[in-house]
This record gives sequence, structure tokens and C-alpha cells, in this order.
Amino acid sequence: MKRDGAMVWLGNIKDALWSTMVGMGITFRHMFKKPVTYQYPEDVVPVATRYRGMHFLEQDKCIACRACEKACPVDCIEIRFLRHPGSVNEWFEFSLDYNKCMFCELCCSPCPEDCIHEGKEFGFARYERSELVVDLTTWKGLRDVDHQRIKEAEEEKKRKAAEMAAKKKAAAAKKAAEAKKTAESPEAKSGPSETAKPASDPEGSKPQTPKPKIPKGDAKGPSSKKTAEEQKPQGNQNKGKGSEKGKTKGKGKKRGGGK
Repeated sequence: MKRDGAMVWLGNIKDALWSTMVGMGITFRHMFKKPVTYQYPEDVVPVATRYRGMHFLEQDKCIACRACEKACPVDCIEIRFLRHPGSVNEWFEFSLDYNKCMFCELCCSPCPEDCIHEGKEFGFARYERSELVVDLTTWKGLRDVDHQRIKEAEEEKKRKAAEMAAKKKAAAAKKAAEAKKTAESPEAKSGPSETAKPASDPEGSKPQTPKPKIPKGDAKGPSSKKTAEEQKPQGNQNKGKGSEKGKTKGKGKKRGGGK
């Protein structure tokens, strides 16, 4: 029994020495390496290259197309702006609600100007939920540069309108001059020439037959004369028939009287 207890005691010493040596080996192995402990938040903690953190916006490049706002699956982006001449945007808000954001990066890929990105910031510790609605704009309203661009765009618009009006006026004046020139030409004053051939007669040699003149007293015309002449003999024939009938009637009377 005493021997078994001594063996157990020696085994425990052996295990303790071995574990001490292993631990010290790890310590000596990391003694000459760079430290892995960072004094956050004073020290910046390195993150992976494809890490998706808090968003940031390149406002100079943004054209306010709302592609990111439409692509967001949880509707956590809100954009408010006013567009001025010269494609100048007066910014009021470009906010992102991190209470709802799931860091899917679907708002970054459809951007045509590649101006919204997910950064490396991961510190979202706040005291209030309202503090997690972050406005990404660098400035609000209009800058001096924007006012200058708006002014230049308005002047360019006025210049183009004036050029268009001048072109229309010149075209109208040219048209009026051509009309006046044609009106003052000798051909227009003398009228169409007598020797000019009609468009319907390319040969121009066929004489035109004059139409018969109808006398004023006879409004019916030659056709009515013909019909009147044709009706005359018919009347004579009717008279002849009437006389024959009269003769037969007379004979009948004579015969009756004779009886």
C-alpha cells in the first residue's frame, strides 16, 4: 500500500513538472514575437480585407440616383435632396439606420458611381437606439462651388435659348425675303405667259372646240327645240284621228235619220 501511494505521489510530481515545462515552452516561444493584445479603443484592431463595417459615403461623387435606397432589402436608407440646374444636389439627409441594417452590402454593388462603401469601423456601442441612425453626409445644403455651378448652368441655358430664338428669327427673315423677291419678280407681275402650254396638254397643238352658245330667250336649248318639233306631227296625227271619228259619227247619224 505504501509503495502504491509513493508511485502516485511521484506521478503527480512528474505531471506537474511536465505541464510546467509545456507552459514555459509556449511562453518562451511567444516571448520574441509581436504582442497580440491591443489597447482598444486607443489601438486600432486589424480586421479582414472583406470585413463589412459601418458605411461611408463619397458625397462628391454621389448623383442621388437612389439606387442604393431601392436595393436595400430592409429599407434602412433614407435620402432627401433637391436637384438644381447643372446637376447640383442640395443635400438634406443621407441616413442609414443600423438598428435594421444587416450588412448585406447590396446597397454598394448597384451604385453607378461606386460612391457608397462598407468600411472597417465595427464599434456600434451606443447608449440610445436613436444614436444608431447615422447620417453619412459630409455637408448639408449648398456650397460656394455649387452656387457657382448653378449660376453657370443658368447662364448656359439662357445663351442656348437666345441662340435658338436668333436662329428662328433669321429663318423667318429669310423666308420673308424670299417671298418678297418672288412677289417683285417680272414673271409674277406679268402673270402667266399666253404661250405657256397647259399641264394637261403636253403637245399644246390640239385646238379647243368652242362650246355652242345658247340664246338668252331660249333657256331650254337645242334639245328642247327638237322635242317641240317632234311633238308637232303627233298633234297633227291626233287631229286626223279626231276628224275621222267625227266623220264616222256623222255617217251614223245620217243612217239613223234615214231609218
